[in-house]
Amino acid sequence: MTRPSRRSLLCGTASMLALSAGCLADGPGSASNDDGNGNGDDESEPDGNESPTDDENAVGDDLPDGLASYDAQPLQHPAQSSSPDAALLLGADDANDWLTERELQSEPHTDFVDETDFETSVIVALEAGAPNPCHELILDGIDIDEGDEGEDDDELVLDAAVRDTSDPNEACTAQVVTVGRLVRATFESDRLTRVSATIIDSDGQEHGFGIASESSSGSASRSTSVDGDSSSDSS
Repeated sequence: MTRPSRRSLLCGTASMLALSAGCLADGPGSASNDDGNGNGDDESEPDGNESPTDDENAVGDDLPDGLASYDAQPLQHPAQSSSPDAALLLGADDANDWLTERELQSEPHTDFVDETDFETSVIVALEAGAPNPCHELILDGIDIDEGDEGEDDDELVLDAAVRDTSDPNEACTAQVVTVGRLVRATFESDRLTRVSATIIDSDGQEHGFGIASESSSGSASRSTSVDGDSSSDSS
């Protein structure tokens, strides 16, 4: 089987809610979907701490070898982000702590964590600043890079970008927010605990992150910015 290239797996692009946090439409609207399988759309309106649930598994049968499935949950919160960031969450406690720090305890996010089997899955949290609430962090690609034969260095590869997803008829408030995605990757066998993530911010600047845990069962991970912008510990 020929594996898709690193950036060949594209997730569906989102259109924005006609009514979303800080976005005022000319008329009533309904939720649209982005990366996903069409099973989990949520037409509730975000209020700064909530986001509509995006669909799951848009790439269908084209998943890379070793990846059984993936799901993505959008998020938005009012805290201002100084630079994009990525975190590898290996357990429910870690994931819930990450949400609590950002005051994201609404059901779409906590349910996403509760539904995760951390024996076979990991959650990667991606976030970046946005100039207004009519932007989203869109997951553009997901892949697995195979390491050297005999070496335990395969890694999950994610590509994401901040984009304006508003309707042309919408007017957005000038409020800086943080947007992001929780990406759950479920593996066919042993879960990977090495992640390479690329985030393109709202100014078009690319930020790369390498994340690895000390063991497949460990809860601590280090996110190191490849472009030197930032590094952080998450646990």
